[in-house]
Amino acid sequence: MSHTIKTLLWTGFLSLLLLTSTALTNASVQARSALPTLTGALALLRHAPAGVANLRWNPTTKGLIVTIKVEGLQANTHHPAHIHSGLCPTDGPIVYKLNDVVADAAGNGTSQTMITNVTNGIPATAWHINVHSGPTLNTPAEALPVACGNVKNTQTLTTQPQAVTTALGSVATAANQNVMGATYLTLTGTTLTVRTMVANLVPGTAHAFHIHAGSCESQLPGTILYKLNNLVAGPDGTATSTTTIQNVTTIPATGWYINLHFSTNLATQPGYDVIACGNVISH
Repeated sequence: MSHTIKTLLWTGFLSLLLLTSTALTNASVQARSALPTLTGALALLRHAPAGVANLRWNPTTKGLIVTIKVEGLQANTHHPAHIHSGLCPTDGPIVYKLNDVVADAAGNGTSQTMITNVTNGIPATAWHINVHSGPTLNTPAEALPVACGNVKNTQTLTTQPQAVTTALGSVATAANQNVMGATYLTLTGTTLTVRTMVANLVPGTAHAFHIHAGSCESQLPGTILYKLNNLVAGPDGTATSTTTIQNVTTIPATGWYINLHFSTNLATQPGYDVIACGNVISH
């Protein structure tokens, strides 16, 4: 994302925070008046899914164990994963197929794979790990990488055990897989106003998003509490949305999170793919 877009994004939300802070102060001063109480909350939207991959190589057996743990997936889904050659932006050929990452009811996925005959151990920089949208690789949408991490090994001696931990996160070259933004919530009386701005979307794409019960780290129960107006990306890949919801009595200190989806078609796994998530923090 360009410096200009990033500056506009955060300047806008800082201005909104300042205005709300001023409103809160004024509401406190005028507490004896008939004005409704104003409260607020913020959710910073970061790429999802995200996690880590641990690689362990044994110089005696020449065996490589790869363990992946990822959070922020759709509940009860399967996601193909591989070790590829090269770095995340280049997405080279598959070196080793890994067992699918399988998500539980909370959207937390795991995979463990034992690979034999890895004679030269873990290379210093020549591998990266992809987790794909899934559930298969039969279409470009399913094959899209939703989390990636470059493998960097600083202990390449093949006479000693090797261990590498790789962070899995955003994929700058994949569609809608490098999103960032923020959502601000204000409650005036029983009217909840939800304002969102995000960047790094594919221009012209539309995205469903909701307030859910739970957290980004454990999406249980995951119930949709409030449907928000779709985000539609402009020519520069940024999008804004405002939703007004009536009959809301409170914003809890914890227990709400916001999911932003790959598309508005939530009936398919690639369409449902959560591309950004943020926990709602009340203040």
